[in-house]
Amino acid sequence: MIKFKIKNTIVFLILISLFFILLFIGYNKITGIILYLNIMLINIFLFTKAYRRKNSPLLIFFLFSLLYAYALRYPLIDELQISVYYYFNDLDHIYKTSLLFYLFLIFLNLFIKIPKNPNKILIKQKDNGLFFYVFLIISIIFMIRGKTGENIFSGGYGTGLSSANSLNEYFLIPFFISIIFSNNSKRKKILLYIIAFIYALKNILYGGRIEVMMIALCIFIWDFNIKLKPTTIILITLFSFYFFKIIGEIRQNPQLLFTSDWIYLFIPSFKTTNSTVVISQEADVLYATNRLVSMVDERIINTIDRFKAFFYFILSIILPYSYLPDIANLASYKRFDYNVGGGGLIFGWFYVYLSYIGVILIAFYISKILSKIGLNNEKGISFINIYAVFVFMTMPRWFAYSPITMFKLSLYGASICFLVIGLDNMIKKYISKKKTT
Repeated sequence: MIKFKIKNTIVFLILISLFFILLFIGYNKITGIILYLNIMLINIFLFTKAYRRKNSPLLIFFLFSLLYAYALRYPLIDELQISVYYYFNDLDHIYKTSLLFYLFLIFLNLFIKIPKNPNKILIKQKDNGLFFYVFLIISIIFMIRGKTGENIFSGGYGTGLSSANSLNEYFLIPFFISIIFSNNSKRKKILLYIIAFIYALKNILYGGRIEVMMIALCIFIWDFNIKLKPTTIILITLFSFYFFKIIGEIRQNPQLLFTSDWIYLFIPSFKTTNSTVVISQEADVLYATNRLVSMVDERIINTIDRFKAFFYFILSIILPYSYLPDIANLASYKRFDYNVGGGGLIFGWFYVYLSYIGVILIAFYISKILSKIGLNNEKGISFINIYAVFVFMTMPRWFAYSPITMFKLSLYGASICFLVIGLDNMIKKYISKKKTT
């Protein structure tokens, strides 16, 4: 154990020393290549460690992170422009953002513990038919009310002809509670799969990909975590990313499905016709992250703005964005002055809030939460374990688009689940006590 700690300390000191050296030297072709290779090496190391320990949830997380790390090759190695937007889309700014990604991974590697072959994550399923059907009905209502208007085949995506609200993603909460109270019943299991399929299909028709990823992770955590081998999970995950790229192509031009060129929808493009600009979801998210970091470094977001943003971020856990100033949502802040598609990797948001300390703190927080996935709690139901499950299920949203999901939807979901399970236990104890008297 002591040797292990010494080894980890030496590795950390080497990595953090390299970070400061690369930060001091600044960008050039050589430092860009070195930085990219180190980002990839840390991510691959964590991915390999999760694979060897047969920790499927963390395997998926590090594979997801690896996609964004790999996309850094376009600017740092190929010297291509990421995204069609040009503000801050230069190598000096992107190099700084890449350094923050590197810092995030260094501390994630330092703090995270990857349990070996963790147990089934979902809490032991319970028998309460009333709770099952009540929360299943609530999830159906959320699904129906969550997205309305025209779908992509009617020109609805990105045109204002369709609308979405928070109920669409909060669908996960009552749906997950229904899973808990399904009691491994085959009939209830079929019902859950039908609702999940309809939810996924509806979101696809409205151009949504993140929601489909989240319901897929929910199904995985419930029914496939132990059943599938790590190699199978990798293959399915890679195929899923390809599938979502196709969905992205279709939502941009759905009418192409009905032409002789439909085959091109299944060959997603990654560059524009002039071959100097990368077009991909990962590149767009990296650009959005770079925009946040660069707005701070260029003093467009000043120190007072950063404190305000962090304060309103905390308030947004309780209040909707519509009640708060624009700076509460950094993804859309000044988007008309400095164009962006939206989103941003989580370390970019926390760099805005708390500078380098913010990047380290969020790496620490994520590592501690994800390390809890699948661990048994001898005392019974653990709030932190339920919360870790929700954090895993909502990973595509908080990691690449909006960190508030980790502190809002996930916390709300874990709190409601914990209370409902406690209520179920109280009811059963009361009934049992009444029978004995």
